[in-house]
Amino acid sequence: HRIGAQSFSEICKWKPSKVLGLSATPERYDDGSQRLAELCGQVIHEYNLEDAIADGYLTRYLYNIETVSLNYEELEEYNSIKEEISEAIRKFRKKDGKIDFSKIPEWLRIKLIQAKRIIKKAAEKTEICGQIIEENYKQEKKENWLVYCEDGQQLGNVRRELIQRGISPIHEYWTGAEGAILGPQDDPKQLEFDRDGTLRLWEKEGGILLSIQCLDEGVNIPSIS
Repeated sequence: HRIGAQSFSEICKWKPSKVLGLSATPERYDDGSQRLAELCGQVIHEYNLEDAIADGYLTRYLYNIETVSLNYEELEEYNSIKEEISEAIRKFRKKDGKIDFSKIPEWLRIKLIQAKRIIKKAAEKTEICGQIIEENYKQEKKENWLVYCEDGQQLGNVRRELIQRGISPIHEYWTGAEGAILGPQDDPKQLEFDRDGTLRLWEKEGGILLSIQCLDEGVNIPSIS
């Protein structure tokens, strides 16, 4: 999944006799695409979301889009970065008008990430998130809801918003989360205090699971509502 990243570039220099590459993201917005191609060759077969749904491997789903606006401070910062990006990125535009992302310097990549992060962390999202959950989540049915957050700060904001609205139970699943305690309290050897314990507790009791990245790479959760 991440092998095209610069930190894995040494692996892409290997010359094994046989290679099998499997990825949801074979195309990247940097020179990682070229490294992947040199190691694994070109894409020879595609199996997309529609295929997986038709074959019964994935659940059918609907996108329900809610929009928010950036506040004054966010808009000021976003426009400032956007102007800087627009000025610099012209140098990397090809004759057909497309941007050659493989030649974009690291500082400009960071600027692009910063601009996206302002949108991802828009303050108004927290209230809208709480509103959606309050209006649709059915605690009595022990539904399993999953909420992806951009980072720990946003996760904390969402958690406080849900608590203020009286929504429970709330679980957390991320790198720094301690995890749930499971097992007989009188037998320490049977206690489980880890993130997997959080998943099992959430699947059993229902609730809102707040997560950062940890669940976006191939975790199967059949119970999700």
